[in-house]
Amino acid sequence: MCGILGAIAPRTSEVDLGAVQRGLKRIRHRGPDGEGIFLFSSVDSKGVNFATDETPSGLDLPSISADGTFPAQIVLGQRRLSILDLSVEGHQPMSYASERFWIVYNGEVYNYVELRDELVKLGYEFRSDSDTEVILAAYEEWGTRCFARFLGMFSLVIFDRQDNKVVLARDHFGIKPLFYSICGETLVFSSEIKGLFEYPGISRKCNTQALYEYLRFGLTDHCEQTMFAEIRQLPSSHFAEIDLAGPMQVSPKQFWSIKLERPNDISFKEATTELRRLLEDSVSLHMRSDVPVGSCLSGGLDSTAIVAAMVGHMGGVDLPTFTYIADDEVLSEAKYVDIAVDRYKVLNFQTKPTIDEISAGLPDLISVLDQPFGGWSMFAQHKVFELAHDHQIKVILDGQGSDEMFGGYTVMLGARASGLLAQGKLFKALELLKHSPQNMSSYKRQMVLMAFGRLVPKALQPIMLKAVGAALYPDWCNQSYFEQRGTVAEQRPAGRGSDALRQELKIAVEEISLPRLLRYEDRNSMFFSIESRVPFCNPRIAEFAFSLPPEYLVSDKGETKYVLREAMRDVVPDQIIDREKVGFAVPERKLAQSMRGWVNEQINLLKEMNLPFLQTEVLVKALENHISHSDQTELNQYWRPINVALWAKEFNVEF
Repeated sequence: MCGILGAIAPRTSEVDLGAVQRGLKRIRHRGPDGEGIFLFSSVDSKGVNFATDETPSGLDLPSISADGTFPAQIVLGQRRLSILDLSVEGHQPMSYASERFWIVYNGEVYNYVELRDELVKLGYEFRSDSDTEVILAAYEEWGTRCFARFLGMFSLVIFDRQDNKVVLARDHFGIKPLFYSICGETLVFSSEIKGLFEYPGISRKCNTQALYEYLRFGLTDHCEQTMFAEIRQLPSSHFAEIDLAGPMQVSPKQFWSIKLERPNDISFKEATTELRRLLEDSVSLHMRSDVPVGSCLSGGLDSTAIVAAMVGHMGGVDLPTFTYIADDEVLSEAKYVDIAVDRYKVLNFQTKPTIDEISAGLPDLISVLDQPFGGWSMFAQHKVFELAHDHQIKVILDGQGSDEMFGGYTVMLGARASGLLAQGKLFKALELLKHSPQNMSSYKRQMVLMAFGRLVPKALQPIMLKAVGAALYPDWCNQSYFEQRGTVAEQRPAGRGSDALRQELKIAVEEISLPRLLRYEDRNSMFFSIESRVPFCNPRIAEFAFSLPPEYLVSDKGETKYVLREAMRDVVPDQIIDREKVGFAVPERKLAQSMRGWVNEQINLLKEMNLPFLQTEVLVKALENHISHSDQTELNQYWRPINVALWAKEFNVEF
């Protein structure tokens, strides 16, 4: 687990080595255990692996600060967080096959043991116990086909000296980030956007389309574009090959995708048995580590299922778990955390940040997360990883991905009902909505609208949205600003037709929900030099989930994550399996009421910046009114323009 950053220039130019070194310092938190830099000259085919002042002793490498440093067209930099093979043999950049291949890599490939055994039988030899060396050998043997064989999380850059090309790749779900920008003719890449800005000429111009989609729908991380017009991210489950003899172009190719055309005739009972096996196997793989491992524990089904599997794998070893407790009786999950702790006899450490701590710490998250984000709950997640860091834990398992694969959100009930309506099963759809969880009663009207709205022709959707008060442009948005810049204003994609639920889940996994949650997970954990692992984000689990019929995912009685709940029956306490979903959240109503001073500061900021895409007077008036009423829905809506203003100030964004 690491941070990577580097640059690739054409033969007629050279990389700004100082900028790469500054960028590596900006992302030092991702890998405080060591640093390395590889330089290659395309002019004379000279390549040298250099040591910096933070390279571990024991490596016989020349110093990057020595007079022998030379102009280079390829610079690969890496910050190391030592998790597997803690020795210097795991140092990166790493070479293989007589230095034909060089790699910088961020992540863990958990099935490296099995792949290594397979490669040894094919005649390969290894000098280290790291997964990095296995990746290089796998690439030599199978080429880009190797990426689909990896189980884990990875973003990597491989330089092939013989074929004169560079390969970029990112894992199946995009758990690990990989950003890039082409500055002039030089490609610069980094694990975090902030690292790119150390390179001269990287534009800070805002991406207007992405800005609109965030302000209106809260969308981020859903495509190759970022909030910066000239910065891209390699899409999840994609790789790109760059021929260094040609122009610097990145043309991503997909190596894996979720298929909806894989029906499974398995019975429900067989499905629960198989799902439990798949999850236990995935957790076992995710626990491979040469440093201590812990887990998040929210008191919900997903984290508790992971803790149960971890305890089963570890035997009598005490497992450290980390929990956020909301300062709100409705949102607090302390009761369920206590049930889990008592059942599994794990160690549990809790954080309960005060309102003042949240309001004081929230703006700092702008820098941590690089781009605008969903809301104040990200600070709660931030505090959990801080707690784990305080207890010297470097690897954490977490439950991201379950809701998106197994249908854990309210919107999934609407999608399931819509699928039934498309099949002409009106009474079955109404029965499903009738039995939806009691704590979702306030959303039932919304769910009904979702269900019927998915049947409306796309051309009529804007009219329907306006009729229910969900126009494509909020009144505080400057519509003309976006229209003049060619912004496409349309409703976010949604599952439709008889298979609406599984379509909606696929969209959630690939675009709407999971990508941004994985960004939060990565940045919040890596800020504290923690590797966060997500066992549900396993292609084997995803392929299985998407092979199941809709009623296994959301039952006819409106039970979300139905097959997962029953798979964990007798393993997870019934009180947790049968509880209604609360979600990972902070007490936003209390925050709104107690943060009037902070909101007033943001009002002054909005007035001062007078951002051209906002109707500032309208927004300020709404915020001033909101301070008095503290409506939670409005709070979420108004967080977005405030967040954009804070983000624009932090990163000097150009509009």
